Amino acid sequence: MTFTTLFIACTVCANPAGDAMPASVSGDARAIAMAAGVDTRVGGVSVGTDEGVTDLSERRIEGRFSVQPTADVEVGIGMPVLFRTLQTSSAQWDDIVPGDLEVWTTGVVHRSGTSLRHDVTVTGQLKFPTAPVTYNTSGDALASNLQPGCSSIVPGVSGSYALAWSLVSLSFSGGLLLPIVVREAPHRGAMIRQTTTLRVRPVPALAFAAGFTWLGELIGQDETDANEEDSGGLVGYASAAIEAGKPGLLVASVGLDAPAVKALRGEQSPTVIGMARLSVGWDI
Repeated sequence: MTFTTLFIACTVCANPAGDAMPASVSGDARAIAMAAGVDTRVGGVSVGTDEGVTDLSERRIEGRFSVQPTADVEVGIGMPVLFRTLQTSSAQWDDIVPGDLEVWTTGVVHRSGTSLRHDVTVTGQLKFPTAPVTYNTSGDALASNLQPGCSSIVPGVSGSYALAWSLVSLSFSGGLLLPIVVREAPHRGAMIRQTTTLRVRPVPALAFAAGFTWLGELIGQDETDANEEDSGGLVGYASAAIEAGKPGLLVASVGLDAPAVKALRGEQSPTVIGMARLSVGWDI
């Protein structure tokens, strides 16, 4: 499980698809496992300098639903709602808008071991531009990294390798998102992500997770397809989280993502991102 986004703005475009597949609640390999959950995030970003700076504070609530028809395949969908506050040197305004709809499919391509377990999964995902284009009080479109969505159809692929033994698990994952622009509006560039996560579960109902995520993005373009000055670059996020509950049945978690390394074009300043998540699983 990874909680990091590439900034809080356009958060759907950078958000990794889904969680690890839920285990069957009953333990019956023939059962169809289902899960529903709510993912909330709070964070922000500042873009620009001096009189031209725009500050964004965003609260994001996403509902997610997934079905695991077999032990090795999961299909899911997620839809966020964004509560946004934007501020410039001369104005402040609030927005409540939908984010970009996401669907994904995850498959286990390798699973082995008993005391030392190995899992390899591959995920394909697709995001749709259901978020609107937003503008400032002068009627100008906001920069791509201040938009609630990507104005693109965004296919993506990611893979994960997890190694688990006793109370400890270690996972490595990487993903690529390639936006295909579908409307004349500011849009993000291609994004690449790599995450390493260490999880310790001292008791079955409690886990502590820590990790680091590298997020790289190509330069974004404005509505005329001109390169934006304050977009693109590399961010490294340090993450920590606590999870409680029974995996596959009921899990609650809280966490933080802190930007520890920044190599960004122009003037971009992402903030710490707070996360809270609740998921429920059942069999049919």
